[in-house]
Amino acid sequence: MPSLRQLSSSRLTAPLIAAIVALIVRSIFLVSLAHSPLFAPVEGGHDRTLYHLAAQGPLIPDGAFEYLPLYPLALHAVYAVSGPALVAAAIFGILCDALTTLLIVLIALRLGARPLIALIAALCYALYPLAIVYSCITMPNTLNAFLAALIGLALLHIPRERGSLWFGLGLLTGLAALGWAAWLMIVAVLLAYWLIARPQSGPTLRNAALFAFAFAIPLIPVAAHNSRAEGSFILLTTHGGFNFYMGNHERATGYPLRVQNFRMTARAMLEDAHHFAEQATDHTLTRAESSAWWSGQAREFWRTHPVQALSLFARKCLYIWNQRDVDDLRMVEQAKLLIPHFGRHAGFGFFIISVLGLFGLFRAPRATALRIVILTGAFSIALYFITARYRLTLAPLLLGIGAGGIQTALATRSSRRALILNIALLIFAATVAAWPIPLRDVRAVDYYNASVQLLKAYKTEDAIATARAGLEIEPLNANLHHALGSGLYMQSAYSEAAAEFERCATLDPSHPQALYNWGLCLARSGDYCGARDVLQRAAALRPPTEQARALAQEVTALCAETAH
Repeated sequence: MPSLRQLSSSRLTAPLIAAIVALIVRSIFLVSLAHSPLFAPVEGGHDRTLYHLAAQGPLIPDGAFEYLPLYPLALHAVYAVSGPALVAAAIFGILCDALTTLLIVLIALRLGARPLIALIAALCYALYPLAIVYSCITMPNTLNAFLAALIGLALLHIPRERGSLWFGLGLLTGLAALGWAAWLMIVAVLLAYWLIARPQSGPTLRNAALFAFAFAIPLIPVAAHNSRAEGSFILLTTHGGFNFYMGNHERATGYPLRVQNFRMTARAMLEDAHHFAEQATDHTLTRAESSAWWSGQAREFWRTHPVQALSLFARKCLYIWNQRDVDDLRMVEQAKLLIPHFGRHAGFGFFIISVLGLFGLFRAPRATALRIVILTGAFSIALYFITARYRLTLAPLLLGIGAGGIQTALATRSSRRALILNIALLIFAATVAAWPIPLRDVRAVDYYNASVQLLKAYKTEDAIATARAGLEIEPLNANLHHALGSGLYMQSAYSEAAAEFERCATLDPSHPQALYNWGLCLARSGDYCGARDVLQRAAALRPPTEQARALAQEVTALCAETAH
């Protein structure tokens, strides 16, 4: 039987092995995911809900695009063939990721890596837990990573004289910008480098103009639609201003952070941000105007707190390379809870990706264009805030350039000077990747999200057990008490459920559902007067729904009857 080294010795075999491994690993995970409560997103619970719903709506929205349009448009095409099936979206993601893994090998080979080294680098992506999970859910990051790898490979291959190929690359990159806005800045830096710094290193002047022209073609119809809908120029989306503010204000940490107690789902958070901007300005605003207002608040932070802002930006630049995968959706953590064997067999983390990428930035040959893409992309992420799924787009390029750097190190290992340099660079890269960053323990959030998914799947016993396990970690977590109360209510344990909802309301008096659910449980357990009092408190907190009003009237009447 041939060895791995023999199998990978062919420049064709290594990419195929990498792609097949990625396909197998993701397909196995998809089978487990599809049988878990995590597969079907809770409506309003995760960002991925909005893409699944957007792909079933109009191809072009009535208003401006609220979110980058590429992935919803791609998913629209998938659903046109398959119907709105989450499995179809997952298969699309898996295919994208398999191709991405193949492209990593091709990038590494182009940078001089031997097939075995290129294969090992690609397998780091094939077994990267974050990439595995995101390939199987309705989120754009897998598609963005594939396009980044494809563009990176093209930048290494296209001859400077081939105008048609540069035009095609411009179209592809413009399309990619509809899914990852960082390409706007990356293309600007690439053009500046080619035309000003090193004119002989890139396309000819004519071909650079063709590239720039083609890059603009996919952007023009989106910008025209947005600007017509908003009455002012909007290039891609109307939420950029608030995203910029999230990473640039006095309390910002560099990681995703709740703002002004806004709801945390993407759609609800943008709605709350829009209403807040209207209240702050005392004017009715368009989405574009509220985005501009939030952007202005972020710029004001930089103007009035320049030292804090620069320090924050420096930390975010460090966070780009840190081994900690801080993801606001916590999808990997929830998968480990709800799919236990996934947690036991999770593959490579970001540490190896970061170390390889940093080393390759210094040592990979003939990779200037990739360095510009990686560094400018990282810079654009750091302008906002860092979450693991944002930097996932760069992971294929980091691994490809890292393999090229390792090959250079091996080729120069006989030189004492080169050996010392390589060791120093590896130590530097490992130090940056492993730098300890204090983070609060948010495992309780994972248990809460997992318990909500279990409740939605009517796996009540598992939901209750998960909520209780979370409360062992954080006994004063209001949301976990609410989830536990919900599970007990589903089991008709109304008195115990009422006690949990009471604890939730005590810990978080502004919780939107705790008081009503507490009152409902009291009513079901026969304490009508107690239910009346609690529902009156709920009505004072926020306007009651029709259902809440009807229940309040009913328990008020029953309380009066029992009093006699």
